[in-house]
Amino acid sequence: MHKSFPNIKPNKNIEKICTSPTFSMSLKHFSNQSTWFPALALMLMLHGCEGGTTFTKIFDNRSSETITIQVYSLHGNENPITIAPGVSKEIYWYDKMGLFAGDDYQCTDEIDSVKISITNDKTLTKDIQNPNQWIRESSDGRKATEKCTFIVADSDLQ
Repeated sequence: MHKSFPNIKPNKNIEKICTSPTFSMSLKHFSNQSTWFPALALMLMLHGCEGGTTFTKIFDNRSSETITIQVYSLHGNENPITIAPGVSKEIYWYDKMGLFAGDDYQCTDEIDSVKISITNDKTLTKDIQNPNQWIRESSDGRKATEKCTFIVADSDLQ
């Protein structure tokens, strides 16, 4: 019995395995791989710390109309999203490991095209494809974010 842990008995099979010639040869072969093992370990550690960016697009409907929007992006098209008056909804989300947006990032970079329909046959006069019409909020770091908000008011509808 072990002195510090009286209820634990040594496992004789483990002792046999660790002292067997096959196990010793395996350890010796493994230790001879000293050139590639540190490189592999470093690569695995760096991959785990890679980080990335989460890109989100928010549509803030401050108008008195119901708006349905469908965003077609570089990463596939989204389903149509209906946004009631006074409601803000996420219309796009994409998480990209290993990618960090630079200072030249614009909120419309991932958007290919947009289809919008508004109740009462109204049309949007504000250009959703114009990056200057979006409010951009960024956070840096390993888990960076790019949050972009497009606000629509009654004055933006005709």
